[in-house]
Amino acid sequence: MPKADHRPEMSNLAKKRLRAEAGGKCANPGCAAKRTEIHHIREWAVYRTHDEAHMIAICPTCHDAVHHGRLEISDETLYRWKNSQPSDAAQRGMLYVQPAPHRRLRLGTIWVTREAGEISAFDLGPGAFVKIVIEEDDILLLDLTVTARDGTELARISRYGHTKTPTSQDGVEVREHPGAIAISVPCNVRYLPEWLIDKVKKEDPEFDQRPVEIFHIEVTSPGEVRIKGLWFNDDAAVRVTDTQIQFFLAEPNRGAVTVIGDPVTGTGFTLSGVFGAGALFQMITGSPTNRLSSP
Repeated sequence: MPKADHRPEMSNLAKKRLRAEAGGKCANPGCAAKRTEIHHIREWAVYRTHDEAHMIAICPTCHDAVHHGRLEISDETLYRWKNSQPSDAAQRGMLYVQPAPHRRLRLGTIWVTREAGEISAFDLGPGAFVKIVIEEDDILLLDLTVTARDGTELARISRYGHTKTPTSQDGVEVREHPGAIAISVPCNVRYLPEWLIDKVKKEDPEFDQRPVEIFHIEVTSPGEVRIKGLWFNDDAAVRVTDTQIQFFLAEPNRGAVTVIGDPVTGTGFTLSGVFGAGALFQMITGSPTNRLSSP
């Protein structure tokens, strides 16, 4: 005979339903944590049942706050969280950049930086831009969007750190940890323009043989963020890798422009391609008053 205090395990299916109910994150609408635990609103020690109507998926921090927090989280509050429906199927979170005296955005081996205000790293339209904003002398904020060719929004980060990414489906893979997000898509015309696939293949012959990491952002140090990926519109594109920035035009006879930070002098950058440096600088920064340097 089992002991009177034996507590059977919940089924994985029941846990999955509770986590889906919470939108794949902590059910607390004020918390962006993804890792969750299952909490019995009606305590097991009293009711001795795994009744999903009285259980909720919350993160370890919120779970600890329910039991030991100095600010009470009542059962009424927990039921309100439980009954709050996610607004859509997107994954939402926060990207925090620790304040620092030096703030800069790394694109390949180029840093984009400014003392204060807002600057555009590049801007190809409403669905393809990267901007940084400096506030209060030591806070770096990001404002960016990445969109697939079919119009699907793949990533959005508002300037106050709110992130929105799709769920992993239809070949889209989202990987993340605190301070970093990476999104990969199949290399096909649903996600990328055919002209861009053809032009990148001339630079990287195996480009279409693997999923494309269309977006990758990582906070690497206080005040410093690294971004890689692909941004494009009908006429132009920017590709950022670990080592370089490449600019492409849809025009048939235009090759890629490649920008690489100078590893010898530690300043400036090298340039190869068919555009003039002045026009390219404008494409990179959006304004002649921004500064570029290599790391």
